[in-house]
Amino acid sequence: MMSSGIETIDVKKIAVLLKSAEYKKYFTPSDVDYCRRYKDMYIHLAGCLAAKFAFLKAISPFSNFDFSDVEIRHANSGKPFVSVSKNHNFTISLSISHTKTVAVALCVITDGKHFSARKKKRFS
Repeated sequence: MMSSGIETIDVKKIAVLLKSAEYKKYFTPSDVDYCRRYKDMYIHLAGCLAAKFAFLKAISPFSNFDFSDVEIRHANSGKPFVSVSKNHNFTISLSISHTKTVAVALCVITDGKHFSARKKKRFS
């Protein structure tokens, strides 16, 4: 199994979303707390939302996840990763990038039998 998803989010749409109560459908309290640490939290929330959409696109052929199952977290190094509430046996790779106006995220999901740059080997 190998699948990928990519998503872009316009930062202006985040400001509009946060003015409605519907933002709670997309963001967990820890998502919002993490992004509030930054001067322009809208940019980081856009990245978080793009990451969730990218993950859901990548996983949709194989499993049934929704926004309530997905949280974007960050390692001490700042590298983002996907935390899911359901049990799984796949590897999730995530990258988020942004400018002042747009955020993009790429998510790749593998079953561990494909090439992994971390493991430095071709097949398991």
